[in-house]
Amino acid sequence: MKFKQKSGYMFIGCLFTIAGYILASLGGGDTTHAQKDEQVIEKIVCRQLEVVNAEGVTVAGIYSKGAIEVRNPLGKRVVGIKADVHGKGVIEVSNGAGNEVVGIKADADGKGAIEVRNPLEVRNAKRGVDIFVNENGGVLIVYNAAGDPIAGIVVNKDGDGLIESYKGDWRTKGFE
Repeated sequence: MKFKQKSGYMFIGCLFTIAGYILASLGGGDTTHAQKDEQVIEKIVCRQLEVVNAEGVTVAGIYSKGAIEVRNPLGKRVVGIKADVHGKGVIEVSNGAGNEVVGIKADADGKGAIEVRNPLEVRNAKRGVDIFVNENGGVLIVYNAAGDPIAGIVVNKDGDGLIESYKGDWRTKGFE
């Protein structure tokens, strides 16, 4: 190769190098982020914060009404944490269709409950297992497929306990 040809190729290569450098500098995207110090924000004040996926579907959110939600990629809520002004707190876990399967609930006056529901049913439908605690004691109830209580463990406020098989409504036992 002659000197003029080599010089021409070197000149073209230099032009490509300079053009690439200029384009990278103008982009200012992720390629230059690694060279900068990360910014730390001490406090963010907002009424609502949502995280969206590449399709624009909300997959997580924090809301001023006292709720935190996590959603699947289709936008169905799978985990929710809620609190209200009356002191009630709720944690709900739902299936992929958005139907509540497990709920943990507490009132400000000391009542608490854990509920496990049939995941194939709609929200607030047939239960599988409930655990309740209140001022009267505690109850663990197992339900059949129709949602009727079939067995329970009951402990009253004095510490007396029994295991029962139900044919009627457990609420008649004084644990409401």
